[in-house]
Order: sequence, then structure tokens, then C-alpha cells
Amino acid sequence: VGIKDSSPDAALELVKTSTDPLLMLSSTAAANGDYLFVGNDGKVGIGTTSPISPLHISGQNKTLASDLYVLNVLSNDSQAANYGGSIGLGGNYATGGGPTGFGSISGRKDNSDNGDYGGYLTLATRANGSAEPSERIRITSTGLVGIGTTAPAYALDVKASGTGIIARFNSDNTAGCTIADGGTITCTSDISLKKNVLGISYGLSDVMKLNPVAFNWNFNGDNATKSLG
Repeated sequence: VGIKDSSPDAALELVKTSTDPLLMLSSTAAANGDYLFVGNDGKVGIGTTSPISPLHISGQNKTLASDLYVLNVLSNDSQAANYGGSIGLGGNYATGGGPTGFGSISGRKDNSDNGDYGGYLTLATRANGSAEPSERIRITSTGLVGIGTTAPAYALDVKASGTGIIARFNSDNTAGCTIADGGTITCTSDISLKKNVLGISYGLSDVMKLNPVAFNWNFNGDNATKSLG
């Protein structure tokens, strides 16, 4: 069937011939596309007659307690661990085209127990040369956050691969601290970042009363480089 097209190339083809909207599905004759609106520029509105992007969805606010959302993205497989809805984000990676995925957001079931709706949220990104995005951040069903680990055991659990700096905490004035493997914490100590510097009454003799030790953490091998504390 062709509408404004004498040679349709699909079961139903509508062709824009004016500035009027291409398609409207309405709750009443006067609603003019409050259910579904396709403008003459090709933008699609669901719940809005003034779409501002290729797909614009508008609906009333939903609370977390209602278990309802403006937009649901759900998988339809049989229930299983690590199954759930996901949204891929990407674009062209080369001149002249080449669409690909750069990252994704997923909400998945965290177990295989029938009737258990505990779920986790993941953020994934794709490194150059990788066949697919890899999970970078996970928030478990109990609210634990893992960076670099899929099994966080604490409110914030960060795991880095290899050796070196694990995390950095910084501020706009460049002062901050880093945490490295082995438990080493290094904080900025630069005279240019300080003011109201005063002398102190104690000195080297008091520092010498400290009892420094060298040790290995329980997770280290016996021949690992020792940490100081």
C-alpha cells in the first residue's frame, strides 16, 4: 500500500509531500499524535508531539517504589543468571562509515534462582582492537560498587590489573593522594600548595622513637617485596 506513492517498496509506505506530520496515532481527534507522532523531518515522538531527537519518549515521572518506568528495555529469554536488558551506545569508527559499539549499559539477573529478581547494573566500554566491550563497573543488587571486579565485597571495591597506581583522589587545586599496590598511600606535599606554614615544637628525636617495620601482606608470597609501616 502506498500513501502519496504510486510505487510502494514496502507493505505500507508513506511519503512526505508537505510540512504536515507524516503519521499520528491519537487518543482523541483533537489530541493530534499524543500516542505516536512522526514529523515531516522523520523524528519520532512517543508521548510527545514535539520530538527534539530521532526518538523522543516522554512520560510521567515514575518512582522506584512503583516498579514502573518511562522506558523499559527487557530481555525475553527464560530466566537465567546474567540475562537482562541492555542498551548499546556507539557510532562510526572510520571515515565513510563503519558503525560499531563503543559501550553499553546493562541490567541483568544476578542468580539463577526461580522467583528471585535480584539484579545488577553494569557499565561496559570497548578498547581499540577488542571484539566487544568489557565490563568496567558493576553495582550489585545490594548496592556494592566494583571497579575492575565483578564481585565487589565492599561499598567501593577497586581492583587494578598489574602493578602500580590503583586509584587517585584529586581536587581542583591539584592536591590529592594515590593508592598503589602493596598498600602504599602517597599524598601531595608541595610548598606551593600550602600556606600558614608554622614550625613545630617536636623534631627528629621524637620521630626516631617510632618503631618502623617491614612486612608482607597476607595475600603476598613470602618472597614478595616488603611493605613498610
